[in-house]
Amino acid sequence: WDKIKLDLPVIGKMFRYLYITRFAGNLVVLMEGGVPIVQSLVTISEVVNNGVYRNIVLRCAEEVKTGGNISTVLSYSDYIPPIMSKMVNIGEKTGKITESLESVSVFYEQEMDDMVKNLSVLIEPILIVGLGIGVAILAFSVILPIYTAVQYV
Repeated sequence: WDKIKLDLPVIGKMFRYLYITRFAGNLVVLMEGGVPIVQSLVTISEVVNNGVYRNIVLRCAEEVKTGGNISTVLSYSDYIPPIMSKMVNIGEKTGKITESLESVSVFYEQEMDDMVKNLSVLIEPILIVGLGIGVAILAFSVILPIYTAVQYV
């Protein structure tokens, strides 16, 4: 179900951005709080409520345990945008991974907000037309029997 949710046409992208924002934001908070990176990743994997992203975070923890980079795992995942893995890679190389993750979190939070605004702009006219049709059906269902009864009088 988690994979299906992420593959939905419009909403799937919003879910992906939500999980990316949470992952990056939580990792920043934990690392700035002095929690070691492997422990931070394991903690995040326990609170992520999506199996796909949980596996990605656990693979990141395993990669870091063996001396690898988080960006390596992120770059091979279909559910992580390339810009995120590149930003994390830059952060790892410069030693400023928290700043890099913070930028990722802010960027994808803004992207998600923009998507929600655009979606609401698209849904508004559909709802107005739907309500108009509903009111028209209600009006006809009330007026038509009265009109028919008056004809037979």
